[in-house]
Amino acid sequence: MLFFQGIWHEKLSKTDKLMDESYIICVNHTSYLDIIFLFTILNKHRFLYIGKKELATWPIMGIFFRKLDISIDRKNTREALKSLEEAKERLKQKWSIVIFPEGTIPKDVPKLGRFKNGAFKMAIETQKPILPITVLDNWKLLRTLPFLSAPARPGRSRVIIHDPIPTKGMTQKDLVSLRDKTYEIINAPLIKHHGDALK
Repeated sequence: MLFFQGIWHEKLSKTDKLMDESYIICVNHTSYLDIIFLFTILNKHRFLYIGKKELATWPIMGIFFRKLDISIDRKNTREALKSLEEAKERLKQKWSIVIFPEGTIPKDVPKLGRFKNGAFKMAIETQKPILPITVLDNWKLLRTLPFLSAPARPGRSRVIIHDPIPTKGMTQKDLVSLRDKTYEIINAPLIKHHGDALK
């Protein structure tokens, strides 16, 4: 799909740091293209998305999401807890879990939105490392609004896979510092490459 859209990726990180380990993968969310894009970036690594239930009903995105990933119903606490337990079980089976910690695509992309706590709570509870990833250009290649008719164009999409952040020995007291550290790591390249757009 990306090939026919004329989109190619370029890794700016020196190496592919994914080892034989399961991670909580945290990625900035800038475009509906992100979901498809990560299948190319992480093509040698087993991963699942955890995302809102509505994704399964979206055109195109539902094809990738409906039967392969973990949906979470934010309006139903009991079902949401079941989804989180399923994610923890998959982590034990050496699947990585991809979470967009902003929870949605911010209106003022590429500015990074505030991170929710869920990814970091799960990482600490399972003692799995966080793998931060910064996607730099998808917001320019496929705009978010208007939905299904947003402007799109071919081009290069740059990505940075950062060093994993270990969580061994962390407790819930470390949640805020882990969240903030992940935010800073993902945000630094956005400031470097898109400083003017963030003003």
